[in-house]
Amino acid sequence: MVETAYSVFKRCFGEFVSAKKWDYMLAEIAAKVWIYNSLRAVLC
Repeated sequence: MVETAYSVFKRCFGEFVSAKKWDYMLAEIAAKVWIYNSLRAVLC
């Protein structure tokens, strides 16, 4: 199930982050995870 969720996440948001600094990378990933979880809550 984890592999499926990770695959869906990568399909939606891509495999890479666009930020260059480590702090911004973490913030970008956190935002993507928040959006993903919000979409899952609405759609399921």
